[in-house]
Amino acid sequence: MVSVEEKLLVNILYREESESLQGIDIDHVNFENLMKLASNHLMLPALFFNIKKKNLSHLFPEDFIECIKNIYSINKARNKILLKEAKELSELLYKDNINHIFLKGTALLLSNVFEDIGERMMCDIDFIIQHKDEKKIKNLLEANNYYTNNDYSFLYLFRINKPKHLPRQININKMIGIEPHLELLSPKSRCVFNSKNLITDFEIEAKIIKTPNKSFLFDHCIYALQIDDRRILNSNHSHRSIYDIYK
Repeated sequence: MVSVEEKLLVNILYREESESLQGIDIDHVNFENLMKLASNHLMLPALFFNIKKKNLSHLFPEDFIECIKNIYSINKARNKILLKEAKELSELLYKDNINHIFLKGTALLLSNVFEDIGERMMCDIDFIIQHKDEKKIKNLLEANNYYTNNDYSFLYLFRINKPKHLPRQININKMIGIEPHLELLSPKSRCVFNSKNLITDFEIEAKIIKTPNKSFLFDHCIYALQIDDRRILNSNHSHRSIYDIYK
């Protein structure tokens, strides 16, 4: 059964202001549970953004609004840094002639999918490179103070299948970690959706910030959720992914 808190979350995220209380008895909403639910789905910033946009603040306790407003503000400031660092990273890669395309949340922000960059909670800067540049990017990142806690072990270097991405990299002079991808999905799923879909984009030599087209981003959101996150096997859902697709 869907809780009253999730019904309210869905209404606020996906419905018009006039439908925000459709099927909801606001007196039965546990706002602490609503906060936990939105937090588990990484949706507190989006919840605040939509509450303000749809003039729904009067439905909520003042301390609830103040709390999620602070989380939204922190997230927006972090995303500004993420976009700045993504652009700096792109410049670094192009200087070494490493063609690359941003993916996932980074691509969504760069593509202006969201009305406000504070809506989307982010983790790393995801981008994909060509297989031929794997060794080159490892050397470039090492030379520019990026490092990983996962060493390129013997088994990693001589694996049969290319991994979806190289080890996550961090830089003591940067705030956001980076994840260089070699493929879009795990090996067993590449027959469904693979990096060959981007081959034309890789061949474009213009030194600009590259993101896939929105149709591709839409498909990647769905495949990553259903296959790599294994949601096709159960009834669990992710509001962050659903919201990405909705936007």
